[in-house]
Amino acid sequence: MDEPIGALQAASDLLRPLASPVRLGIIRKLPKGGKYVHELASTLGVSKPLVSEHLRVLRTSRIVTAQRRVPRDLVRPHRRPRRPHRDGCHPGIAARQLSSCSVSAA
Repeated sequence: MDEPIGALQAASDLLRPLASPVRLGIIRKLPKGGKYVHELASTLGVSKPLVSEHLRVLRTSRIVTAQRRVPRDLVRPHRRPRRPHRDGCHPGIAARQLSSCSVSAA
């Protein structure tokens, strides 16, 4: 089964924002109710500025959203992820699948 290059490009565009261990970790650790940046940083064992930089990519891709709650931002999965591509793939599906997978160290 050969897939048209357009469908492969759409899949590539979908996966590009998730092409980072930190961003994958954020998606996996983000409950529906959300978490604050400092909580994500602590959970992942990385700095708050690093989490913020990766959240910028995820927000731009409409995978997560942030709500300003002075003095912190509450980060949640995006309620309306990017429009589905022709092949039916979109970040909301990827986020749900990533959050349900388990990763074990070899």
